[in-house]
Amino acid sequence: MNPASGSNGIVAGSVSELLKTSDPSLLAGSDIASVVRLDDLAARLGRVDLLKLDVEGAEGLALDGGRDLIATHQPVVVMEYSPGLLQQVSGVSGAALITSMVDLGYSLQILTATGRVDVGRNTLAPDIYLTEQASDHLDLLFLPGNRSD
Repeated sequence: MNPASGSNGIVAGSVSELLKTSDPSLLAGSDIASVVRLDDLAARLGRVDLLKLDVEGAEGLALDGGRDLIATHQPVVVMEYSPGLLQQVSGVSGAALITSMVDLGYSLQILTATGRVDVGRNTLAPDIYLTEQASDHLDLLFLPGNRSD
């Protein structure tokens, strides 16, 4: 996978299990889906206020393909955060992804079942929270510097 437009296969099953195997029979039942870079899509959409990403570890690639969109529109970004999958699929650590968003002026909130935990620009907070919760993923809310809601 890469941040360019093109196509990718969609395969049923656990992403973490699929990444551990090279069994071609797992890919035999895949479907092909069009992939469009966020920057290319933004040119057609105009204004972008919200970006929701849940792409099973490809969030780093998606954000790479949306750098201009994010810099220009500064949308609120909601994403699933799974550091293990990020490293496997996007080749980026969770800390690096969060740091890149903070460097763009975003603050961070952790979304929980009972509300939001505001961690500001603390790039280590999501990983600490994951450890405390004994979980491998959570949802994050990135708010641009001009937003506080």
